[in-house]
Order: sequence, then C-alpha cells, then structure tokens
Amino acid sequence: MKKTVRILALVMALMMVTLAFAACGTKLNGKYESEEVMGGKVVLEFDGEDVTYTIIIASKEVASLEATYEIEDDQITFKFAEDEDNKTLLEEVVDKPVDFEKDGDTIKIAGEKFTKVKD
Repeated sequence: MKKTVRILALVMALMMVTLAFAACGTKLNGKYESEEVMGGKVVLEFDGEDVTYTIIIASKEVASLEATYEIEDDQITFKFAEDEDNKTLLEEVVDKPVDFEKDGDTIKIAGEKFTKVKD
C-alpha cells in the first residue's frame, strides 16, 4: 500500500511539473492569415520565438516586419525591432500585451481572427 501511494505521489508531482512548464512557454509555429478586408490582409508567420508580420494589399506585400513575441496567460506581447518608418503602423500592438486566444487552427489577437494556413 505504501509503495502504491509513493508511486502515485511521484506520478502526480511529475504531471504538475510538466503542466507548469507547458504553461510557461506557449509558442506558435506556422503561418496564420487574417480575413481579407477591402483587399487587404495580415499574415503572421511564427517560428519559435520569432514572428514575421506582413501586410498584403491587393495581393502585394506592402510591409513586412520582424519581431519576437511572448504569450503569457491570455495575453500576447510583440517586440518589434526599432523601425521608425513603420512604428505608427503598429502602435496598437507594439510592446504592450493584447488579448490572445487559441482554438484549434485559429488564433485571435486583439479581437482579430487569424486562421492557420495549411501547407
């Protein structure tokens, strides 16, 4: 009986540690696209801690920015390299946490829905 309790306690402790580490490091991978609105859309391509933020209008890329990101609880924070030309373009999401949700192949960032692109 004591051996069973010890094994059960060890298994539960390992599960708690695994869940704690999983919650700390949420990362996204792959390409996500927003819905097209008035001929424009945003494409986010995640790779580990990095993200490329691309704006496409009339099927042409008009801006592309590199950033890192961090997800904590239900918030995502983007950290863009200093780029004075495009800074006002992203003022709403630069260096401050915004709402984040993930549900299967879709994510929502600041209320905007992005769907994962299938390769």
